[in-house]
Amino acid sequence: MSAQALAQLNGINVISYYAPLVFEQAGWVGRDAILMTGINGITYLLSTVPPWYLVDRWGRRLILLSGAVAMIISLSAISYFIFIDIRYTPTLVVIFVMIYNASFGASWGPIPWLYPPEILPLSIRAKGASLSTAANWAFNWLVGEMTPILQEWIKWRLYLLHAFFCAVSFVVVYFIYPETANVRLEDMNALFGDATTAMPTPATLAEAESLFGDRSPVPSFHLAGQGADSAIPGLDINPPTVSIEDGKPMLSKDQEADSGEGLGGWISNLVKRSKGHAEGEAGSGRYRRVEQDDE
Repeated sequence: MSAQALAQLNGINVISYYAPLVFEQAGWVGRDAILMTGINGITYLLSTVPPWYLVDRWGRRLILLSGAVAMIISLSAISYFIFIDIRYTPTLVVIFVMIYNASFGASWGPIPWLYPPEILPLSIRAKGASLSTAANWAFNWLVGEMTPILQEWIKWRLYLLHAFFCAVSFVVVYFIYPETANVRLEDMNALFGDATTAMPTPATLAEAESLFGDRSPVPSFHLAGQGADSAIPGLDINPPTVSIEDGKPMLSKDQEADSGEGLGGWISNLVKRSKGHAEGEAGSGRYRRVEQDDE
């Protein structure tokens, strides 16, 4: 079951779409019930702001787990105060409905939209996100259709049912969901224990070749080719063979010159470059006029 499906089973539709029913069941009627519904909606809207700043600081797991606990407590309290039906029941129900909505808006409302796309492999990310959204709206429809019926049949026990699904959500997140905050999308497979990320396999090499093989800025360079030294002419990436004494490489004079280290190496490289330019300009070290090219 996806995170978004669990979020819907937690009972957001009961509180958001059928809040007048909840308030009327608690004792609010008419205009007062509508007023409380409006205040409840504003509370829910404001509660969605903190996750923007906390989702990467606190992490997904902490937000989901704390939100589930707060929703369990608030839904259980709603059910309890409707059951005992005392003088303060209407006020207490409104308070705990707002606590529930704020808890949902700060946790299980936004995070299930973020979590599925970031944990799915790139090859199935689009399809997986689509299925997750489809599950979200399917359970959204189911809860919306069943809420009025269940509210008539089981009355105050309905909120205990949603509290139970909040408890299920807590258990699922605690034992199954890894923390993905500040983890690169490329490292998600390793986070889930996929050993194929430790070393490239023929399948991953073929996929990389198909994605990037024809886009290399060097036409002769291929990811699965012979290597950089064969792809780029004149490039020698092999280290020189030298003897080591007391932990220091012992270079000959020629090797010191080729390595470009010290004054001798700098002068040697400078002379070689000068010779190369001279040969390219027909042995002349002077600039020629443009008209001389035609003579």
